[in-house]
Amino acid sequence: PEPVVDYRLAFQLTLGAMVILGLLFYWNRKLGRLNRQLAAANDRLAFLSVTDDLTQIGNRSYFDQEFGKIFRWCQRNHTGFAVAMVDADHFKIINDTYGHDAGDQCLIALAGIMRDHFRRDTDHLTRFGGEEFVIFTSFDDRGELVSRLEGFRAGLARQNISYNGQQIRFTISIGLAIGTPDKDTAPAEFLRLADNALYVAKQNGRNRLEILTTRNSN
Repeated sequence: PEPVVDYRLAFQLTLGAMVILGLLFYWNRKLGRLNRQLAAANDRLAFLSVTDDLTQIGNRSYFDQEFGKIFRWCQRNHTGFAVAMVDADHFKIINDTYGHDAGDQCLIALAGIMRDHFRRDTDHLTRFGGEEFVIFTSFDDRGELVSRLEGFRAGLARQNISYNGQQIRFTISIGLAIGTPDKDTAPAEFLRLADNALYVAKQNGRNRLEILTTRNSN
């Protein structure tokens, strides 16, 4: 006798297989979506870990992470390296006169104008602490870099920061260390010179840029 095909059983098995495949497809898509969300969350956490909460530029962790990398790249490629230390002039007076919220608005404005003048991929902006900021970058044209720093300084000096109906103005002093590092140059030398140049800017009346060149630069 010919075998009898149980079409009902075949249909049920086929339907069951289709349901299982559909569930696998659904869970695979859901898992992919969850993985993408997790990756995005991890990227966001990584960004926040190196970003200053107030100004939304790099924080001290970002500086520690990137400063040595950029310096060594310039060292290997015999490219100019520059470090600018930026400090808000008489900032305590702003905080004492208008309050710390007003001071925060001033720092946000400072960071915004800094971003306007230093938006290249090679420009790295950090809030070093309090009202002190550090810019570090590679460069080919010294004059062009100095011009951008002067534009940043002058642009901030012209800016009115509005706070509770009051207009606040303040200035910055900038100390720039600049040079082409050779194999014997240490990154700490650039930081030391930038700090010294900032001190000179403060001593010479503030609201100015002072420049020092590294001793071992090519």
